[in-house]
Amino acid sequence: MKLLSGGAGSVWDIFKKRAQRGPQGQAKLQHAVKHPVRSDFDVVVTETFVRVTFKPTNSIYSFYRLADANDIARLGPISFAGVQHGGHDTEAYPPDEVQDMAQQIASEHARSVWSVQETADNITRLRPVSLASVPQRIASEVVATLRLIQNLDDAD
Repeated sequence: MKLLSGGAGSVWDIFKKRAQRGPQGQAKLQHAVKHPVRSDFDVVVTETFVRVTFKPTNSIYSFYRLADANDIARLGPISFAGVQHGGHDTEAYPPDEVQDMAQQIASEHARSVWSVQETADNITRLRPVSLASVPQRIASEVVATLRLIQNLDDAD
C-alpha cells in the first residue's frame, strides 16, 4: 500500500511527473501566464473608430470615437465598444491586461491621428480675419503684401 499512499516515490508521484511532461519527455509549463507587449498589437484608425488586433489570439478590440467635448474630457477620445475573439478568449494572457493595453494603444493612436486630421482641416479652412483686430504695424505689412501680390497678378 505504500506505493498508493502519496509518499515520495509512490505511483501517484510517477503519474503526476508523467502528466507534467509533453511529447518526447520534455517538461511542459502548466498555466504559464504570458503578458502582452506592444508588438503583439496591430492598429487601424478611421474617422469614427479604432480597431486593435491582439495578434497572438487574433482578438479584435473595437473602440468608437467620442465627439462630445465633455465626454472626451472625462473619458478620453475613445470608448470601448466590444471584443471579438478569434480563438479561445485570450488563452494564456490575462484578459484585463490585454484589454487595458489595447485601450491604451487605441487611445494613443487615436489622439495622434485625429489631432493631425483636425490640424489639417483647420489649415485648409479659410476664416475671415478683420484687420481691425490686428496691431497697426502688422496690418500695414499685410496690406503692403496684398498690394504686391495684386500687382504681380496684374502683370501676368
